[in-house]
Amino acid sequence: MRLFVVMALGILALRIVALRMNNSELFFDEAQYWLWGREPDFGYFSKPPLLGWILAAFTGLCGNGEFCVRLPSAILHTLTAFALYLTAATLFDRRTAFVAGALWLLLPAVSLSATLISTDAPLLACWSLGMLALARYRREGGAVWLLLLALAFGLGLNAKYAMVYFLLCFVLYGACVRQGRAMLADGRIWAAFAIGFAFLVPNILWQMDHQFTTVTHTGDNIGWRGEFPNFTGLLEFLGSQFGVAGPVVFAVYLIALFRLWREGASETQKGLIAFSLPILALVCFQAVMSKAYANWAATAFPAVVLLTADLFVHRMPAFWLRLSNGIHLVVFAALLVLPAFALPGQLPVADRANPFARLWGGRDLAVEIAAAADQAGAAGVLSDSRKRSATLTYYLRDTPLRLYAWRRGAAPGDHYELTRALQDQPPEALAGRKFVLPVTGTTIPADIASAFDTVSEIRSVPDYPGSRDTIRLYLLEGYHGG
Repeated sequence: MRLFVVMALGILALRIVALRMNNSELFFDEAQYWLWGREPDFGYFSKPPLLGWILAAFTGLCGNGEFCVRLPSAILHTLTAFALYLTAATLFDRRTAFVAGALWLLLPAVSLSATLISTDAPLLACWSLGMLALARYRREGGAVWLLLLALAFGLGLNAKYAMVYFLLCFVLYGACVRQGRAMLADGRIWAAFAIGFAFLVPNILWQMDHQFTTVTHTGDNIGWRGEFPNFTGLLEFLGSQFGVAGPVVFAVYLIALFRLWREGASETQKGLIAFSLPILALVCFQAVMSKAYANWAATAFPAVVLLTADLFVHRMPAFWLRLSNGIHLVVFAALLVLPAFALPGQLPVADRANPFARLWGGRDLAVEIAAAADQAGAAGVLSDSRKRSATLTYYLRDTPLRLYAWRRGAAPGDHYELTRALQDQPPEALAGRKFVLPVTGTTIPADIASAFDTVSEIRSVPDYPGSRDTIRLYLLEGYHGG
């Protein structure tokens, strides 16, 4: 345990130092999460509110820089590793616990996730704490573990609705595993789940006040629009899981599914399969029906790590664990160092091949817009893109400029159209105001141009330093509705 604590805190310290040296700008999703932290609420357009609350706490204490926005992720993944260590120690032994905790800390997806902020970090921490609560309650009982289960499940639902998979996995565990049947019949566990669901009531009330925008957005993401059968999408999703967990870990897991089926799995191994395979199967089905992103099955991997740790320690030659750790250490080291060279021209690769290219431009565009607005006497910025709305809101945060979103259609299409649509502003608040509009392309969108009396191009600026692509800045005056 002492060795694991030293290793886990050492890795956390390295990640914190790397975050401090990280030169990359916030991705637009990260910038949007930062805004949630500035405006704590019981819900947001695309997700439940937990990450917004976490960022409100961190940025309130630490500041609004990229380092402080991303810091919670590294800490939460460390918490997840400790939860998995304790779970593996409960289910197996201390050596397996050490391997499981180390596997999580060095998992390629975790090494990547620790460099940015996302809703997966609090979700996985809650999921792993829920697994720990169930494991300890099964072994020794006690109200404290039921309380932890209720808190983990309730907070997990407020991190991401995917936490509901936990209940599905528990039911399958009880139906398929002899040791789980008594837990399935235990009313106290169901009371803990009910308390956890009660944590979601404020978010449900928020949804009711906002036309269930998050539910609608989730349905749009699922997007069953006739692409079936998308076997290419299925292969892409399965291939991505080798990157998420590392090629050795995911291969061992897949092989174990067939071998344990044939040779016989222990009750504990069956339980871990029940908490991983159904999630992977559901997301594979989603991939066939339409599309699936690599992180949509993230909640399967705490159980995948626990199962593969058991196999590495008790059933496989040490070579395979060494090979897996070697691959993961290379990824870990690369993701510690590379973000320090994230600005354009700092890595010796073409822009199109640069992994940081999608992060460029927000900071420089904000500087150009602020200068143009000051010169033209504009007090607002208009955006017709969620990506640009997010990054400009963040990088214009220290200026007096207010960002407005241009909403197309009757219903809002993103968080900014929901909370900052120009069309929703009182006419008297916009009287006499000028707006700067950044446009990618050669012409201003017709629906925006028709809503203003005067439209004039101010200047063109590069998409990012050294880029041949340009963004045109327009000055808009005399808004008369649109």
